[in-house]
Amino acid sequence: MHIKNSVIFLVILVCIIISVHYSAMADTLKDVEQAIADKEYSTAIIHLKNQLKQNPKNAQARYLLGDVYLQTGKLDSGIKELGRAHKYAPDNTEILFRYTEVLQATGRYEAILETLKNTYLMDTQKESQRQNHMGYAYLGLKQLADAKQSFNESNNLHENIMSYNGLSSLAVIEKDLTQADQLLTKSLALEPDNPNTLQLKAKLMVLNKQYEQALLLYNDLIEKNTNNLTLYLERAGIFLILKKDKLAKADLKVILNQVKSHPQANFVWAQILLGEHDFTGAHDAAQYVVNAMSQHMPAILILGAANFGLKNYNQAIEHLTIYLAANPSDLNAQNMLANVYLAQGKSHQALLILEGISQDQRNSDPMILMTLGNTYIFAGDIQKGINLLIRAQSLAPKNLTIKKHLIAAQFQSGEQDNAISELEQLSNSGQLQTRTNYLLIISYIKKNQLEKAKAQINQLQLQTPNDTLLQNFNALIEQLKGNTENAVTQYQDTIKQDKENIPAYMGLARIAALKSDWQESEKYFKQVLRINPKAVKTYLGLAAIAERQNKPQAAEQYFLDAIEQSKDNAQSQLAIAALLSKWYITKKHPEKIITLAKKLKKQHPDNNSVHSFLAKSQILNQQFQQAERTLKSIIAFDKFDIPHRILLAQLISQSPERSDEALSFLNEAQLIAPDNLLIYQNQADVLIKQEKYGDAIRLSKSLQEQFPDSVTGHLIEADIYRAQKQFAKSLPIYQEAYQQKPDKEILSAVINMLLALNQHQKAKDVLTQAINEYPFDIDNLYKLASLYQESRQLDKAELYYGQILNINPNHIVVLNNLAWIYLERNIKQALELAERAYEHAPESASIMDTYGYFLVRDGQYQQGLKLLKQATKIAPQDNEFQYHLAFAYEKTGQRSKALRILESIINSKTSNNEQEKAKKLYQDIKQLSTKL
Repeated sequence: MHIKNSVIFLVILVCIIISVHYSAMADTLKDVEQAIADKEYSTAIIHLKNQLKQNPKNAQARYLLGDVYLQTGKLDSGIKELGRAHKYAPDNTEILFRYTEVLQATGRYEAILETLKNTYLMDTQKESQRQNHMGYAYLGLKQLADAKQSFNESNNLHENIMSYNGLSSLAVIEKDLTQADQLLTKSLALEPDNPNTLQLKAKLMVLNKQYEQALLLYNDLIEKNTNNLTLYLERAGIFLILKKDKLAKADLKVILNQVKSHPQANFVWAQILLGEHDFTGAHDAAQYVVNAMSQHMPAILILGAANFGLKNYNQAIEHLTIYLAANPSDLNAQNMLANVYLAQGKSHQALLILEGISQDQRNSDPMILMTLGNTYIFAGDIQKGINLLIRAQSLAPKNLTIKKHLIAAQFQSGEQDNAISELEQLSNSGQLQTRTNYLLIISYIKKNQLEKAKAQINQLQLQTPNDTLLQNFNALIEQLKGNTENAVTQYQDTIKQDKENIPAYMGLARIAALKSDWQESEKYFKQVLRINPKAVKTYLGLAAIAERQNKPQAAEQYFLDAIEQSKDNAQSQLAIAALLSKWYITKKHPEKIITLAKKLKKQHPDNNSVHSFLAKSQILNQQFQQAERTLKSIIAFDKFDIPHRILLAQLISQSPERSDEALSFLNEAQLIAPDNLLIYQNQADVLIKQEKYGDAIRLSKSLQEQFPDSVTGHLIEADIYRAQKQFAKSLPIYQEAYQQKPDKEILSAVINMLLALNQHQKAKDVLTQAINEYPFDIDNLYKLASLYQESRQLDKAELYYGQILNINPNHIVVLNNLAWIYLERNIKQALELAERAYEHAPESASIMDTYGYFLVRDGQYQQGLKLLKQATKIAPQDNEFQYHLAFAYEKTGQRSKALRILESIINSKTSNNEQEKAKKLYQDIKQLSTKL
């Protein structure tokens, strides 16, 4: 009896424990449901995870946890939990169908079939529903016959709208829109107000391009069911088709306000933001999609594009590579990846991608041709790049992006007339956008076609009378015409209209600098920095002012500040570093260039252009072994590199015994790029150095046959004759090449040959013609002025030197040369010019000598003598400087010192112009001493 009572007690106790447990579980699930209703998802997750710790096989808890994950955008986790819930409760059709719905929504059709295929439900309606889910899975896999069979079996079991809707969707895929509409009519006959059918009807309207009718239907559906986020998503799609982006964004915001991580809404949102160039927003939205669906390739593509826009190039490469692994034939993605590499300065990686595309596909895709053209231009083969851009333009003549790249390339190659012609065509057709209009105006100004520039400005001001940039262009034109006060007034009027107008402040700063009013110029430049601390050109302007004020430390710091402000753009940094390098050279600190290059390498370790800058800095510092190692590391990293193979060959060929090694590198480059004419030019240079003129001639003739439209073969032939001092043979070849390709290097060769043949007047005529075409070319102006000065045609020399000073009032050499012209006619004017030159280059021995000598000629003996002593200390072997010092000593009564210097000049073994002047002054001093 006692034992029996004990057993009864234990049974009762177990029942109580079980009852309490299930009661507690029920309470917990109620708490979870309440938390979900209140959107307190974190609380719900905590409750459910605690519940699952106690009972991992609790299907209901798994089901709820999966649902919470879905509502918070964690699709993968949600699907995983629903799958577990189904595993632990395989007979629960609520869990089964919820699981398959989610698999359907995320496109996991194989998983649906795996779950449903070997199942049969005794309940007719539920079996009909199972068949429909299978039908939609088959539909997603494009297994249309199986889909049709499943939908028909569903309908045979139980006529229902879901099967009719499925068959209608099947008809849409088969492009039988009439059949699709008939099936929807049957569906609506069963249930006229069924929102799913009406939603499908709206989609069908969209396919029939009945956008307005579809919108009315979506509006009605949303009004009746404001919580159906899919309706908002689909309506947003129609708004996008109708280019009503604001309305589309409003619908997407409704979705995202309720479910911040909603994958589909975020994907569409990312697409919109990417189109608006909001790369940060597009990136964040696409990241939500990938967080929820890690294999969502279109979102990964957007991440690649957004990172490209944000200049996060490594991340862009990572995402684009993932995308292309899944979609290797996507030409747009390949093109984008090539552009990313190009932005990093890795032109040969870009070429590797682009040339991996079949030739037929490349030649039929204008955007790929554009990228390929830009890549060749970056790699140094400008003409080939331009030819590809021309081909791209022929395929897409209305594409302004291609046209702009072609124009930029033409400017870069010196084909200014072609570029301006393209811009004028765009202007006449009304296709010019604002920035391109500005480029046309700038082009006119550069060509000194100021009236054309003015006419273009006037035309644009009719449309935008308050465009401050046009006002600034007007001010610049006034300045170039010599109307400085008018220019200042216009810039100041612009600033009254816009107190933060940077171009106007920059214009005022430039005018002040041209007047040598450094304090005023500095004030305007610093005002620009207050507006925009990243205005890089301003730092360069301030560096120039500091240099003029003999503040080298300040000048250097401004250069370094400009580089720091450009740290996100390696190409900009390199452009500034190149300017700073030239400055370091003038200050005799080439070692600082290496320090700078190493710093840039740390910031951009994968940028070949930075490595190239380091190699060039090493060459400049005569660290030839280090430079060779750097160049070889670039080539090792990039098997298709051409420019650095050429540079390496040039470096090695400096040692005659390594000429064959240099040729081997050039031969490698030729195998990689057989159409790159620069390679052949360098091969010829090595052969000429080796005096293998026969081999060089054979190379030139081969190139003339192989590339009949190029001047390279002819130029090599002319170079060979020139090396052999057969100037009469080389001149006509250079002249003909210049007619075909009027570039500065060929012009320089023509002038040098004319001078070598004593055809000085012909050289002047050729330069005069070139200046008529390009009036702002300082190099040509200087050459012509120098020729006139040498031939003592001083009026003409003064004319052309004056034109240079109109362009650059602080051109030191011109100031110096012009001072010598004025010396005999107006010492005060000559002295003023010499002083200006000295202010700008106080460390130049030549400038110092001129200024010191002129001071002595003006009677300012002690000041002049001091400068002449400094000049001869810097350049003690220069007999002209020594003569001027002797002259100063004579004027100050220090005749013995003067005589010692003059004797040294007279006895100099090398013949020089100063010997005759030294003999005369020596004799004059001796005669004067005898008289005394």
